[in-house]
Amino acid sequence: MPSVRSGKILVTGASGLIGAWIVEYLLDRNYDVLVAMRTQSQLDFIQSRHPSNPHLSGMIVTDITAPGAFDVAVSEVDAVIHTASPARHTYDDLWEDIINPAVNGVVGMLSSAMKTGKNVKRIIFTSSANTIQEEGQEVYDETMWGKKATVALERDGDKTDGRIVYAASKVLSERAAWDFMEKEKPNFQLTTVLPSWNFGPYAHDVSKGVGSTPGIFLAILSKGGDTSGKRFATSVDVRDVALVHILALESDQCDGERITATSSEAFAWQDVYDILHDANLGIESSLPPKDATYGAGQSKSLFPRVSNAKSLRLLKGFKYRSLEESVVDMGRQMVKDGFLS
Repeated sequence: MPSVRSGKILVTGASGLIGAWIVEYLLDRNYDVLVAMRTQSQLDFIQSRHPSNPHLSGMIVTDITAPGAFDVAVSEVDAVIHTASPARHTYDDLWEDIINPAVNGVVGMLSSAMKTGKNVKRIIFTSSANTIQEEGQEVYDETMWGKKATVALERDGDKTDGRIVYAASKVLSERAAWDFMEKEKPNFQLTTVLPSWNFGPYAHDVSKGVGSTPGIFLAILSKGGDTSGKRFATSVDVRDVALVHILALESDQCDGERITATSSEAFAWQDVYDILHDANLGIESSLPPKDATYGAGQSKSLFPRVSNAKSLRLLKGFKYRSLEESVVDMGRQMVKDGFLS
């Protein structure tokens, strides 16, 4: 199917860390952008970042799980970037609060596009590297499906840890999307993007908190920091994640593909603290001590990582930012906005 390099793009979840950057870059590339926001205040914020921009329009969709929620929105666009999904780790009812909105949201979007999206050529869906990670692997890639989260959900039910529920919601929603494509065979193409831990600056409204990986960083730091040296999977700059979505939109090589978005660089929180120490942002006293014996000199080949080989092959010429650049840019913005001092 021809690539989408112009026209009008529907973006959901534009109030989030990734979605906000997608809107920024789409406007920079002269696309017309329609954002579907849950509340008027969210729409007001994003419009305040782009006052009087004729290429930005918005509409309110209060419940993305309602049947036909996106029927009107998709009727006037050429493609969709669907990032909206519950990103919380707490819940009252795990199915009603997290799982069902994630699954029904993407299936509803695909259904609307099939029903009323006569010009829709592509849908890019934000999944997660959580969907491919499983214990016992040295390198994860897009051929894999992690089962750990869904098994835990089935076993523990309402007692399942919120982080596991979030991971399970990503697995179940992406599988539901691919199942829809296989069963319904619509005229548009689907690509899923699987980001790892997002660092970097933010473009969304942080008046009620930063959220996502930057918010987790602040929450851990407020408790004294994590100096255990435990490495997580891999990191990626949120600006790169946004660009991967858009480049996938613009490339006919990405039709029907799962694409990880990651720098493929393993990290621990101590790495983040050390980078911020070296950046001399005036926040050194608020950080755990720098551990000169830990970090860059330690072999990262010992830790599991997510492969980015496929994204680099399909998105020719694309290059990921380093963890250092992402963390410094994030730290500098947090200092400016008063989150770090």
